Amino acid sequence: MITLDIDYFKLVNDEFAHDVGDIALKVVANTIKESLRDIDHVCRYGGEEFLMLLPESDKEAAKKTAERLREAVSGLPSTEVPAPITISLGVASLKNWDTDLTFVKRADKALYRAKKGGRNRVEVDDEQAVV
Repeated sequence: MITLDIDYFKLVNDEFAHDVGDIALKVVANTIKESLRDIDHVCRYGGEEFLMLLPESDKEAAKKTAERLREAVSGLPSTEVPAPITISLGVASLKNWDTDLTFVKRADKALYRAKKGGRNRVEVDDEQAVV
């Protein structure tokens, strides 16, 4: 699983208005869709957050996909959005002890580490089962 958050999205809305924020969301969503395989799934998971499920991918493959997404978004030309867009991403792989909630929570924790670590980066969950 990959969770993704558009960095400083509130500033885009505040400085350029919500219609530009909507365009930024569409540009990021299209970039994600174009960067994923047919078997992968993506959904909007909040205001400026997205969640991706990557079946048949281990943690390393998901990390590579997340890094590819980060590079694709940060390399977007700013013809439609007058400010550079960057994203932060968190990666987690499904453990046999996971529930749907713990799986999402672990990916989200990695995402917040990416944001705390300076944004425009990928962090991978390293949590182990508590015995």
